[in-house]
Amino acid sequence: MWNLKYLPKFKWHHLTERLAHEERLKRERLKVELEAEKKVEDFYSEKLAKSKMINGIVNRKMQKGKSIKAAKQ
Repeated sequence: MWNLKYLPKFKWHHLTERLAHEERLKRERLKVELEAEKKVEDFYSEKLAKSKMINGIVNRKMQKGKSIKAAKQ
């Protein structure tokens, strides 16, 4: 702490401003990273839901096709 006393033209607010700035940058980077992860998660969940819907449609069509073939025989 005593080293700060001997630095020329150094004020305590210089140090606190720098720390606050670094903290803001850290929060911004984290926010951007979280937004990117959310986009990936949303994309994956959307594709999963779409896949389930398509599989359901295919299964229903297959069941209808089997019942029609069984009725014809």
